[in-house]
Amino acid sequence: MYNVLTFEFHTGRNMLISNADFQKAQKAAEELVRSYNYDIPPVDPVTLARAMCIEVRFVTFSDPDINAKVSGFFDFEENTIYVNERAT
Repeated sequence: MYNVLTFEFHTGRNMLISNADFQKAQKAAEELVRSYNYDIPPVDPVTLARAMCIEVRFVTFSDPDINAKVSGFFDFEENTIYVNERAT
């Protein structure tokens, strides 16, 4: 299910914002952490992403409303995670 709202991020493309499936995300995260042999916290998400050949970029979104509301997103086309610098 998707929200009807779209945002145009710094990439210039309109991106559809989907509703989160937290149970699915939790299960996937647990499987991922196990597959990389992490037994105890902390797990460095940037190191983990880069181990999976996913680029991580720390950015400030140009639209102040988006910058205030969006912590980050994954761009499937660019295989890149964009993290709002404000959220770090």
